[in-house]
Amino acid sequence: QCLKKHDSEAIIDEDLKIVKRQIKMRMYGQEKFRKSKGDKGYERIVSVERTHDGLRVKLMSSHFFKPGQYIIQGKPLGELKTVAEVLKKLGKPITVEGHTDSVPSRGKYKNWEISSLRASFVVHYFVDSVNFPPTMISGAGYGDTKPIASNATAEGRKLNRRIEIRIKYDQIK
Repeated sequence: QCLKKHDSEAIIDEDLKIVKRQIKMRMYGQEKFRKSKGDKGYERIVSVERTHDGLRVKLMSSHFFKPGQYIIQGKPLGELKTVAEVLKKLGKPITVEGHTDSVPSRGKYKNWEISSLRASFVVHYFVDSVNFPPTMISGAGYGDTKPIASNATAEGRKLNRRIEIRIKYDQIK
């Protein structure tokens, strides 16, 4: 059933508040940010944003993946499970998107493959770890085709290396 535009937007806005609060409290405790390993102060490893048709959760690859790798291990795996549990409660279909910067990979896999393998790993983990319904999740790898920052700087490239989880809502009419 399609919702009226204002009803759907109100639901998305409310879900945005809930998802942000749950992820923040489960991952960061009372602190909103965790300390960065670099000299730049604080950085967000997971962010939640409103889009025109739903929500987007961004995971910074520099925290979750080692360079050129597509498997998450250690503490970041537990953080990914937290995100999976929160998103499962929404009961909405999601798409996991892998993104890289434009610097050619020197390893076994090309950037496009790395982005696809990372997205696939996250999809499998959601299904295996929290029983996310397989019919409500998909994955896509975009390589360096959808940058959100300039690839001319190290900071921009770091922002471009990410996983985006898009939460889709019924078509707004």
